[in-house]
Amino acid sequence: MSTLKYADIRPWLSIGNREICTEEKFKQSACIHIYREDMPHYTCPFADHKEDYRFAYKDGEGLDNSSLQILKEEILGLVESCNHLIVHCHAGQTRSPLIGLFVLTIIENKHPFELLPDLYKNIWQGYHVMPNISLTPLIDIVNWFEQGK
Repeated sequence: MSTLKYADIRPWLSIGNREICTEEKFKQSACIHIYREDMPHYTCPFADHKEDYRFAYKDGEGLDNSSLQILKEEILGLVESCNHLIVHCHAGQTRSPLIGLFVLTIIENKHPFELLPDLYKNIWQGYHVMPNISLTPLIDIVNWFEQGK
């Protein structure tokens, strides 16, 4: 078992690794569990909670508009149904910061580049890693936002 890594990005949003699901303070939170289909042993054992959403995503993959639209609808449903949302992947360094950025973009309706500095700062303060957001999916999110989706 790895060490818990998480950061509070907003009072209603936390990002981290899969150990976040073991924390008592997050037991009532809705969650986006990001997993890799090619690595099932990395899947969170808590991913079957009724309020949660499982999102299959491999590091660095592009995110087309239809995938982002589906993810947006899931995020909006989760945010409406809970007071707190957690987003996690296995290590909390690449995929969860990316999807956390997308959550912020949707909820705050701000350009992803406006939100990146705050996201990076909060993750650094939370668990002392520099997020490794891949360029291709970041560009996909920026294009999606700029197209007014």
